Amino acid sequence: MVSMSALQGLCGVRTRVDTPRLFAQLFSRPWALALALMLATFLARAATMGDPGYYVDETFYLLVGERMRAGAMLYVDIWDRKAPGLYLFYAGITAGGGGMLRVHLVAALFVWGTALLVARMALHLLGAGRWGLQGAVLAALVYIALTGPLGGGGGQSPVFYNLFVAFAAWRLMRADALLVRAAIPRGVVLAMLSLGLAVTFKQSAGAEAMFFGGWTAWRMWLGRTSAPRWAGQVTLLAACAALPLLCCAGWYAAAGHFDAFWTAVVGSNLRRGYAFIRATGMASHVIAALAIPIGFALVSLILFRDRLNSRPDWQLAYAWLAVAALAIALFPNKSEHYFLPLVAPLAVCGAPFLQRGIIGPLMGLWLLALLTINGEPAHWRLRTASRAQMQTLVQYLHREDPANRVFIASGTTWPYHALNVQLHSPLVFPMHLVDASERNVSQFNTRRELQRVLAANPAIVLTGPPELELAPDPELTGMVARYIAVHCRRDIRLPLTNMYGTFPVTVHSRCAPPAGQ
Repeated sequence: MVSMSALQGLCGVRTRVDTPRLFAQLFSRPWALALALMLATFLARAATMGDPGYYVDETFYLLVGERMRAGAMLYVDIWDRKAPGLYLFYAGITAGGGGMLRVHLVAALFVWGTALLVARMALHLLGAGRWGLQGAVLAALVYIALTGPLGGGGGQSPVFYNLFVAFAAWRLMRADALLVRAAIPRGVVLAMLSLGLAVTFKQSAGAEAMFFGGWTAWRMWLGRTSAPRWAGQVTLLAACAALPLLCCAGWYAAAGHFDAFWTAVVGSNLRRGYAFIRATGMASHVIAALAIPIGFALVSLILFRDRLNSRPDWQLAYAWLAVAALAIALFPNKSEHYFLPLVAPLAVCGAPFLQRGIIGPLMGLWLLALLTINGEPAHWRLRTASRAQMQTLVQYLHREDPANRVFIASGTTWPYHALNVQLHSPLVFPMHLVDASERNVSQFNTRRELQRVLAANPAIVLTGPPELELAPDPELTGMVARYIAVHCRRDIRLPLTNMYGTFPVTVHSRCAPPAGQ
């Protein structure tokens, strides 16, 4: 085993190259750091920019935002279970056009903003002024590079709400001295509002929100203020955190659709059938991406365990990391992007190791090289092929039926957006119509909604291979298969490439309506 003194000696190796001084000279001016991180962000994400095939979720979010701008009411006219903030955001950023490219550009700005906050928090932990820039810059670069391998190369919800959570963590770090004097600085109020916004993007951000709220209440309690005053302050901050979601709920209540809001945001998540996914490939991929950053955080903890005992900012950072990990562990299903909330606290906690001597930057640069070689920057050909394949698919669909009567039973909903397809059910995302885990979790009867869609006599039906589905419902997929067998006269398989690889999608076209219609 390596002794503590040996580990400290290794991490404190000195060479003729004074790397902390070099980083301080390069990035001591705030604009230089901001510009460098922006350049790194756009270089890391350039390959996926504007690619509608990268991930199915973001194309659906774009479709929902588009239909909301056209007058559709979320949860009533078009359905999903995430909170309204994400869809309002998509509707806003794509107003006036821009489509997926606009989404990806805004996502890159959010990643850049989060990386800047990671650097600021790392500097706070290191407490070395500009001489801590080595660890801070490398930690920010790790955040940028690690989002891609975890499915964050596009517009997944954590790509956006990570910024709100990181902002709250940063403000609470800075405000701790005031909190323990039972004062509530403006930054803490903004932190609670920011956490509330994060929850409107995805309810799972509530884990971090509750943790930071509890942390704030505890730090104020240490101020030995009176219990009534403390209770009033905590209530005020809790109200700030709850305000964004309460505003959404109030709007639906005023519109007479609170039941639909509650069913989607709360009820459907409780009723959904969660089956563990056989995803060993995904698991090994995630472990490979996270193993080294986790190692950085653990080594930092070992080397500076005395600071963890004495400094509340260190305690906050590692407790945030633990809460984010626990929230992921407790959720039954897993996808790569579920791990994205872990990246910011992981990068912050690894910064002290990255600051050490020459071994820190060497290991940090080695990790960045691995993430680049195995991440999206190395997949230009795949992403270029994906754009071309999606364009080919959309053009083929329009040629087969200029009226664009398309039903997507599996795969991406991008053709609905690209062709402005008329939708015949609030259940639009394919899984919501044919997956066993999603059956009847909304206020809509799934079988009846699928019957409505098929009764509209779609001229084209898209299906995909079993790899694209989680738990197909035999009765529902059987209804689709019977419609295809009876009505559709032409089948063609076209390739589509997403972040997992290339899969064939089958286009069943020239589907004639029943005789007599």
